[in-house]
Amino acid sequence: MKKAIFLISLFVSVFQSLAQEEHFNPLPYLETEHLILRNCQETDAPALFEMQGDPEVVEFTPMECDADVERTEHWIKWRLKRQSQNKPAPWLVQHKEHQKAIGLCGFCTFDEENEIADLLITFHRKYDDDLMDEAVAAAVECGFTTIKLNRINFSFDPQNIRATEMCERFYSKGLQKVGSSPEHLKYKGAFWDRVLYCLLRKSWIK
Repeated sequence: MKKAIFLISLFVSVFQSLAQEEHFNPLPYLETEHLILRNCQETDAPALFEMQGDPEVVEFTPMECDADVERTEHWIKWRLKRQSQNKPAPWLVQHKEHQKAIGLCGFCTFDEENEIADLLITFHRKYDDDLMDEAVAAAVECGFTTIKLNRINFSFDPQNIRATEMCERFYSKGLQKVGSSPEHLKYKGAFWDRVLYCLLRKSWIK
């Protein structure tokens, strides 16, 4: 009897692992009117360095500004390693016309049991907010329809005006502000506040 229970538990664990691998390793290929959302590659380092080496882009994130392209390459390898372990990683956002990486968008945490994930978005400041919204919408749609999430969270520093304005544009899709947390995280030698927004599947898919 114990052997049978062990085999059932082992089967469930393997099945869950495979299900998560299907979602994140590799990430589903997504395409919108102007963008391609795909898996990040080591060859993307020079383009991503333009973004991650920009102090204004990473100002409100725990990331330090990349000092050189080698640091960006290291970050990509770290992300790819996490992805190989069935952990969530963001899509690389590529502009169709320019064939250039212009951002990162996707899920940075994944609670499979409760069907919740946290959204990450980092975008090149030279590109319009409409493109950022397009990338977020594609990631959210995949999250609800393919990964079968029930809730997507998005949290950021309240001083991040671009993120705040993006959330306001998604109010009509059901996004709602659910709270704030003072001195929520410590990074770059200081404590940072966070505001939390969430979007439910039933609000997005009607």
